[in-house]
Amino acid sequence: MRLRSFSIIIFSMITLNYKKINANTIKNQYIVKIKENALNAFSNSKDFQRLSRRIPLFVFEGDNTKIKNQLYFFQNDIEYIEPVYEIRLVESFADSNKTTLNEEFPGQWALENNNDTDVDIIEAWQYTKGKSDIVVAVIDTGVDYNHSELKYNIWSNQNEIPDNNVDDDQNGYVDDTRGWNFSDNSNDPFDDNSHGTHCAGIIAAQGNKTYGVAPGVKVMPLKFLSGNGSGSTAGAILAIDYAIEMKADVLSNSWGGSQYSKALKEIIEKAHEEGIIFAAAAGNNGKNLDQNKMYPASYEVDNIISVANIQSNGKLHYSSNFSTQYTDLAAPGAQILSTIPGESYASYTGTSMSTPFVAGAVSLLLSVDGNLDNKKIKNILKKTVKKSKDLTDKTNSGGFLKIAAAIKELINPGEDEDPFDINLMELRTRSYKRWFQTHHRLIISTHGPKNYLEKIDKVVYEYKKDNSTQKHSSKSAKNKFQVKLKTMSPKQEVRATLYLKDGRKMPISKDLLNL
Repeated sequence: MRLRSFSIIIFSMITLNYKKINANTIKNQYIVKIKENALNAFSNSKDFQRLSRRIPLFVFEGDNTKIKNQLYFFQNDIEYIEPVYEIRLVESFADSNKTTLNEEFPGQWALENNNDTDVDIIEAWQYTKGKSDIVVAVIDTGVDYNHSELKYNIWSNQNEIPDNNVDDDQNGYVDDTRGWNFSDNSNDPFDDNSHGTHCAGIIAAQGNKTYGVAPGVKVMPLKFLSGNGSGSTAGAILAIDYAIEMKADVLSNSWGGSQYSKALKEIIEKAHEEGIIFAAAAGNNGKNLDQNKMYPASYEVDNIISVANIQSNGKLHYSSNFSTQYTDLAAPGAQILSTIPGESYASYTGTSMSTPFVAGAVSLLLSVDGNLDNKKIKNILKKTVKKSKDLTDKTNSGGFLKIAAAIKELINPGEDEDPFDINLMELRTRSYKRWFQTHHRLIISTHGPKNYLEKIDKVVYEYKKDNSTQKHSSKSAKNKFQVKLKTMSPKQEVRATLYLKDGRKMPISKDLLNL
């Protein structure tokens, strides 16, 4: 009876979630994470498709009856179950490119212009145009690998013999000589949309008619979005896992969805463990991600660089999402000229275009120093942005991408970044009663130099109330960061996160505080 009762709870929960988010799920598909000791049982089942070599994730397809019958048998081996969510490319829109601000790069204001809103590519190329052993995986709608601007920069799987119908490198994919098509499960990642090819051109186009920021690096085409731009979290996990397996250095991701997927976050965390940067588009809804999260851009994983979109005047494009918590920096994304399939070119607008600029910038940094870790890369990019009043409350770096400045900072670093010893900070509390209510005052103070408080932009206090997380922000007022809360339990747990003016954020301690 106990097992049967547990099974009913699990499956009624799945059905409830399905009804609630039906429009954003793939019908009758679920991702299952199983316990390590049950791996063989699941691997030998024809009903479960393995999604990752690194995490015991499987996708299961079937109606409710089949799900109940199958998962009932394995229920003691399951860690969690979630629906397969729909993912779409971050919609960009075509526009006529009327912005020609530099004769050397006609139509490409983002590379060089007279307004200093470009990435300073000429100066960056004095150091490197990118090395051929640096690989950027474009996880998207595919890539036109025959395009003259890209064909010499397409990554090649040297351990796979073409067209012999054998998985020579034993990575689970037959004849994957230039990536994989996870949408159709084939070895042909050709772009039948244009979005992925446009992103690839921003990274590595050769300059026949348009330049990418890193024309010396390789592009790995990984197609998981169909011709109409739709895909799933299962397909995204497969593509990311492949990129990790095949040693890609940077992942460019101009896609997203509104539903939180624990499985997708876990595979991105695996990429971080392998030292791989994950550039993610913030999205084109013109909304604040603090209240309208979009994933993967809103995951708090240390290798994610979430990117907003600026116009040629340096201001945030009206369509771009933004957030001081989740968006790291902005990059050019309006009227961006690049490659599309069929030996053609087009100008698109969106954070989809901004994201490959950042991915390309990362590939140039790695071309200069291949031993950089993710933390160093993010710190350099955020430290060297051009600050903008328009972006102060739109990104946590307060500025937009400057590739040349980032490379110069890597080669000749300025003053060492202040380590800001969090152990010198204290979260003090003071409780008092007023009108029969208990009030609490939370105050940030320091045992270190007085200028420590001057380095803080704001503090966000978090605590649980009625099974939900409550947040209160405290801005600087004469270097005092405090907040008043009412009628909290004397054992209430509170955490404070410090947001520094240089874009970093730090929890005051990993252990939650008891008042």
